[in-house]
Amino acid sequence: MYASRGAPTARALTAALALALGSGLVMAAPYGAIAEDAKPAESAKGGEKEPVGFRVMVGHLSQEPGPVDPEFESLHRILAKEFRYQSMRILAIQQMMLELQETGALQLPTGKQVQIRPMHLGQRGVLVAIDIEDAGQLDLRVPNQRPVVLGTENYDGGKLFFTLQPEYEE
Repeated sequence: MYASRGAPTARALTAALALALGSGLVMAAPYGAIAEDAKPAESAKGGEKEPVGFRVMVGHLSQEPGPVDPEFESLHRILAKEFRYQSMRILAIQQMMLELQETGALQLPTGKQVQIRPMHLGQRGVLVAIDIEDAGQLDLRVPNQRPVVLGTENYDGGKLFFTLQPEYEE
């Protein structure tokens, strides 16, 4: 139902597209996402660790005709080239402010929980550990202000996903 229309494009990989297909969880990280030597986030003031903000949006893709939520317009321009769907809507938006090694939680509409833990902050972004209940775990480096899309499972006649966008001072 949500099969790819071909090999992922460089643009899709650059955007760190990760979308579940079928019942499995398929992930694609940006080139070099995990290989970078990471360093703790430290401020110029005495080596204090700086918190990392995250903007998390939970969304729903469906084959049912309908609109694309305006908040997802830029994401839609990328996903529409790789996946088939007719509507995209926001189900929830959550802001998190997490210290390095602190775990934040996101409750999905299915009742499952997603745990998010920033581990290191490097020149190419924040290394984040993500644990999706009953689906999988991954470590992913995400550049500042660049969202990554993670598909989770079938939901309400479509596909449930969430975006994770780090927001921190460089």
